[in-house]
Amino acid sequence: MQKPKLDAAGRTTIPLEPSAFSESFPHLWEYLTHERYSDDNSLRLTSTLLIFVDAGVLKACFNDRDNNRSFFSSAATFEKLLEEIESRISNDTAEWKTKTSRPNGSDKIPW
Repeated sequence: MQKPKLDAAGRTTIPLEPSAFSESFPHLWEYLTHERYSDDNSLRLTSTLLIFVDAGVLKACFNDRDNNRSFFSSAATFEKLLEEIESRISNDTAEWKTKTSRPNGSDKIPW
């Protein structure tokens, strides 16, 4: 076991390594893990993926935090759900919803 490393902001970091997941879902992996844009090397907030079951249906909320937008997907299996998200991202067919700001600024989540 190794001691966790801290980044400049004092957060624990875990080195991310390529895996079968990153090979199967390269665009999803990029959104979730890359902290810089490839075209100009500018910093970006990584995206988040929330997976849940609602009324017996497997669903996901994909949140592109850096661009203040999200989309939802659903599928019968976990694998199909990830394939659907990867397809929407890679083919630019996601039905993005832009988030609206709350007047009191409570939509600013620090993670």
